[in-house]
Amino acid sequence: MEMRQIEYFLAIADHGGISAAARALDTAQPTLSQAVRALERELGAPLFHRMGRGLTLTAAGRALIGPSRRLMRNLLNWPEVLVTNTDDLGGRLDIAVFPALADSVVDLIAEFSTRHPRVEVHVADLHDDHPRATDVLRNGTVDAVVMHLPVVDDALAVLPLGKQDFVAIYPPKTDLPPGPVDLSRLPDLPMVFVPETHSLSREVGKAMRCRGGRPRVATLTEHREALVPLVAAGVGGAIVDRSMAEAATGLITIRPLEPPVTRQFGLVYDEARLTPTAETFLALAPEHATGNGYFPPALS
Repeated sequence: MEMRQIEYFLAIADHGGISAAARALDTAQPTLSQAVRALERELGAPLFHRMGRGLTLTAAGRALIGPSRRLMRNLLNWPEVLVTNTDDLGGRLDIAVFPALADSVVDLIAEFSTRHPRVEVHVADLHDDHPRATDVLRNGTVDAVVMHLPVVDDALAVLPLGKQDFVAIYPPKTDLPPGPVDLSRLPDLPMVFVPETHSLSREVGKAMRCRGGRPRVATLTEHREALVPLVAAGVGGAIVDRSMAEAATGLITIRPLEPPVTRQFGLVYDEARLTPTAETFLALAPEHATGNGYFPPALS
């Protein structure tokens, strides 16, 4: 088995076919085909189902994905084993982050990069429709995931970072009663929501229904980033995390919620698979946590 074969195998799996993988690697298609066939002969099992022009992983292929990713990541990070001083760290750090939490780890990543400029940091999006956020840890794709808590997987470690606080936002100059917005008696204004296929929207919707709130829906958008611009344009109100709202201060009206709506988030990782670079990153993380200790996420 050669590392080149593993690289080609992963590229084909990630791109769903030989043509797309060859373009991504700038390699001739026959080269990829021959390398993967040789790998299959060596392993004694087919790795892909050939379906027209596309390829899907067989059971053997799925079993090989995790070890292959870890092997490639270890190859990228092999200089770390020679490091005796964390100031000399190099290699690569891979983190997956839900878009709603991206702002929460900017300072942490910035400080880590400043302290360890030789480390190449890769930050990938992880969306609510991802089948299991922890899969990217299990298959070796990333070192850690920034996600909402709790995590239903006792084999993974959790480092809480803080809580998201949600607020109500409305178009500028909206005539609102003074004080917080009561979830049981929302102002008689249309609202802009993200569909409840998104976990945060489900939680907010649940909190509203528990309080008897039944808002009028003006717009449903798949793009969380569009909520504030739509509200600023006068389409309706919305409920967003405070950091998003405060970034648009002056363009919208911001009100706290009653009762408060919060959700905890943190770093999730597999202790058994940490590289020295990942360990150093996680050791820095508590300095950027906004709360002390672990508290289950609450909508209360």
